[in-house]
Amino acid sequence: MTQELRRLWSAPFPWLLILGPTALNGALALFQRRYGPERYWSFVGQFWDKLGLVAVAALVLTACLSLMDQDRSCRTEALMFTARLGRKHLFLHRLLACALVVFLFALLLSGGNLLCGLALSRGLPVPEHWAARYLGHTLLAGAGGALLALAACGLCEIFRSLPVAFILVAVVLLFSALAPELKEEPLGLYVLANGFFAKLIRGRALTGWASYSPPWGREWWFWGPWHLCLTALCVWRAIRKRKERNQW
Repeated sequence: MTQELRRLWSAPFPWLLILGPTALNGALALFQRRYGPERYWSFVGQFWDKLGLVAVAALVLTACLSLMDQDRSCRTEALMFTARLGRKHLFLHRLLACALVVFLFALLLSGGNLLCGLALSRGLPVPEHWAARYLGHTLLAGAGGALLALAACGLCEIFRSLPVAFILVAVVLLFSALAPELKEEPLGLYVLANGFFAKLIRGRALTGWASYSPPWGREWWFWGPWHLCLTALCVWRAIRKRKERNQW
């Protein structure tokens, strides 16, 4: 797995995804500090609501899916299948590497945003309990990103096609991110809007999908197990497909 981790971190794209959103959010924070200092820390804390979500999704859809499809794109798949145990270990190691990289990526991204916010605050006091909420959102974003990476990699293996997995994950994630807060809509639309990782990565599970104030909203107790089961289903189906193709 060490080799897979090096392969993911050695590419410049993850580092650009850390620097780009952090710098952009810093530029926006300058305007917030000048024209609305009373909402400055609220703005910094909502980093995961937009730029953070986009950065995590971009990493999953590019680096993680490319790693899972590397053998097919490099035409070395037949060689890997000659190792009876190696192909199984390689698949599992790549899954774990993708999940770990996304989680660490979220921590680095959040740390960069926090340092940038502190540097630009110019002495503005940090509100009480702000740091605890920000840490909670960061950990949930990292966990949600890791689950998304596992599910996306599983879909890539199920369909044996990077473009299909890319389009499927991107479309569902985009709808989930752009959909408004749905309360009394049809059940299918409500599940599609809330049940596909976007609001988990935003940290909404910490306070319920609809707010950022009270601790641990009631909806979390349904959507948390839902995301775990959805991810497990994708990975289990990918393993089942590999066994059917005699690739396990």
